[in-house]
Amino acid sequence: MAVPELTLDSLLDKLLLLERGLGLPAPGGLLEPFPVATRDAVDIQKAARRIASFVGLDELTFVVAFAKQERNVAGHVELRHAQEEVFIEIAPDVAEFKEAVLATLAHEITHKLLYKKGVWIHDGQDATFHNEALTDAAAVYVGLGKLMLNGALCSRSEADGHGNTTLHRFAAGYLAYDQIALVHLLVCDLRDLSDRASQNLTLEARGALSRAAEQHHALLEAPSRRRKGRDLDALRKEIRERQVILNALERELLYLRAAGVDRLEAYLRQQHGDLLAMQGVLEDAESLDPPEGAGTPRHGLIEARFTAFRAELDRTKPDARAWHAAWSRAVAAVESAGPLDSPHLELFEIVTCWNDGTQLRLPRGKPNLIARCPKCRYRFAVDTTREGTAMRSGALTKLGWPGWSGLGAWMRGLFGKRR
Repeated sequence: MAVPELTLDSLLDKLLLLERGLGLPAPGGLLEPFPVATRDAVDIQKAARRIASFVGLDELTFVVAFAKQERNVAGHVELRHAQEEVFIEIAPDVAEFKEAVLATLAHEITHKLLYKKGVWIHDGQDATFHNEALTDAAAVYVGLGKLMLNGALCSRSEADGHGNTTLHRFAAGYLAYDQIALVHLLVCDLRDLSDRASQNLTLEARGALSRAAEQHHALLEAPSRRRKGRDLDALRKEIRERQVILNALERELLYLRAAGVDRLEAYLRQQHGDLLAMQGVLEDAESLDPPEGAGTPRHGLIEARFTAFRAELDRTKPDARAWHAAWSRAVAAVESAGPLDSPHLELFEIVTCWNDGTQLRLPRGKPNLIARCPKCRYRFAVDTTREGTAMRSGALTKLGWPGWSGLGAWMRGLFGKRR
């Protein structure tokens, strides 16, 4: 199973959770590495008691035993409420490295501390991993960072008596090694113990501290700058300035909706409703046989309605052009002013009939389509290209628009007969 990657943001969130649940690190508190005889059961119990006492769990008795664990698991602790004795198991292969034994004890005893304090990540994706990573961070946070650093990555040499030496290495921990180093540096800085941060550490641990210090230079400087007199006023001011900008954007958005988008949508609904009515008149006109229908009352009524609709189109022609020009300028201004992504073609695949709200999926990338609503049978021109050729100035001629003199023929080509 792949181990999730812990981001720096997630790590800092865990430290904030620890600060809320455990309080700020106590001044002067770093437990220095100490010797332990990993094959001596009594010495192991003493080591556990020493670590437990350091983190404030004096009232508990930790009973440590070596027992086989699941793959890639160094140890396990029993977690129950109202218990005086706490059982810890350590994997036998860990016992080969005294530093790893101390790190495992530090991790498992910190588990118990977090359990007692109720500091836990209760749900969410990969909660088990994040709780284990939280425990690693907590062990460093409460002052056990040197034990964790020395034991998370350690090695030992073994000679076979024939001049051959075998190097055995051990690695453990849910935080990345350099992340343990970063937390250790932060904790030392908060406790004014930076001068002791690298004392009694292995070569590997000191290397991790150097890498963390170089990679996170700005982050590690922040607490020092605050102690030198820089307070939160500057950050608070920056937050307020950003909120003012965001509020201005919200007001502009409200204005665009009320004065622009809402009015434009109302205009589109009204115009498409009028065109649907005109489509009905054209279909009625198509149904007449001119030699027989001429001069009849129905023919006269249809001609009158046709004349009225044509006059209405002539009258509202400047309005349509003005709406289009205004919104073309608005879109161009927005495109030139802001970091906007180009629209995906999928955005224009789905078109909506403005008369009844029916949505239609059309072929993408087509500039000269005629869509037909299956519900109200309205036929309307559609452009599904990204560029929106049919929506730009002068583009009506690209749809086959012959000018206002050819209105009837163009509308019949657009609307056709109702089936």
